[in-house]
Amino acid sequence: MSDNPDAIRSDIEATRARLGTNVDAVADKVTPSNIVHRQTDKVKDAVFGVKEKIMGAADDATTTLHTRAGHTGNALGHAGDTVGSTLGDAGQAISDAPA
Repeated sequence: MSDNPDAIRSDIEATRARLGTNVDAVADKVTPSNIVHRQTDKVKDAVFGVKEKIMGAADDATTTLHTRAGHTGNALGHAGDTVGSTLGDAGQAISDAPA
């Protein structure tokens, strides 16, 4: 640290700016509405992920259709496992959300 008062003031201002940014970030992270929004996004992502695993992405729909046509029973069994697992994960994410 310097003995120069101007350098000390500059350091203090820089520290205040960093602390202000950190406090704002923490406040944003713990705001209940933001927590709910993040948890909702997690559930939506999980559900849409299951949909894509079952239905396939739009760009490979033709390939997926031909591939899955021959393996319908296996695909449905696997899809049921995936849905159960993902819904369990979604339920856990909701349970972990603060009240």
